[in-house]
Amino acid sequence: KDVGGDAEHPLIWSEVYVMFPPNGMLVNIIQRHWVDRAKKEFLFESATIPVAGEDVGLTGDPPALASGRIGRAVAFTDFNGVRHDLPAPRWVIQVDAVGELPLTGDSQLLADETMERLKPLGVKPNLFGIDRTGVGQGTMDIIRHQWRSKIDMIRGSSEVVDIAGVHYSEGASETKVMEEDSKTCKELYVGVIAEMWYATARFFEHDCIGIGKGVTDKTISQLVNRRGGSTAGRGKLMEPESKKDYKQRNGDKSPDEADAFTLLVHTARHAVSELKPKAPDTTLERPKIPSIFDKASGDGLKFGDALDMGWKRMAMGKEINVNTD
Repeated sequence: KDVGGDAEHPLIWSEVYVMFPPNGMLVNIIQRHWVDRAKKEFLFESATIPVAGEDVGLTGDPPALASGRIGRAVAFTDFNGVRHDLPAPRWVIQVDAVGELPLTGDSQLLADETMERLKPLGVKPNLFGIDRTGVGQGTMDIIRHQWRSKIDMIRGSSEVVDIAGVHYSEGASETKVMEEDSKTCKELYVGVIAEMWYATARFFEHDCIGIGKGVTDKTISQLVNRRGGSTAGRGKLMEPESKKDYKQRNGDKSPDEADAFTLLVHTARHAVSELKPKAPDTTLERPKIPSIFDKASGDGLKFGDALDMGWKRMAMGKEINVNTD
């Protein structure tokens, strides 16, 4: 169970073969039993935040679009319709659908198809992540210039919006994935693709992703078949196998739907700072309640200093740190 059916997992080598695993061996990044557990619909305590990710397909494969929602879940229903209450509300991602878009070979046509799909979802520009590698840059730029007129339906608008474009040759970010992490993604992963895949794995591992019925079996197969590890010459930094190696192992089929899925997760966790998985037994430090003596000198309060008691924060709860433009 702990190895997700992977016969080459390091635990199999150590526990079954009683041998050290080979140096540089690659294992499945996302375990199948994590994904099987994620097949459910989260129920949220309030309105959710729409999010989407698109892989444009660089190697002649059809583009793929993933859509979902971010929010604080209080329960979930399994695929049999049975409700299960969570021990406590937590921030999660519900991925509702992943599917292919028509292979057009034209940046404007792909942009039009993408915007037509995004329009009913209510996704804000900074919550739409798109692969801008190669030909994706042209599609991204068209969408940025036409978002207001074709998605927001503001006729004659020439405003250019900022969307979350990701170039697959970029380095990993300075953010942390888990609440408990002591290192940033840049200190753990070779580049942004590694960050996307390994962050998605950790969200699955800690039950912070729900997979709806609109996520295809093809997408799930791609998610659980991408391998990764630390390779020679990279120190201890983690990275996924190349797309070329993946295609050689999987009948020349590219993991574009899974890339769209991981791009959605990447966009969501960078837009909403509260979206961090946490191990179940970890207790987070509570915010300090302001004291009237915080600004005091030896003789008492310093006259003229503003005293911020933080009542709004205490009454309203922690505010969501998300840019809605």
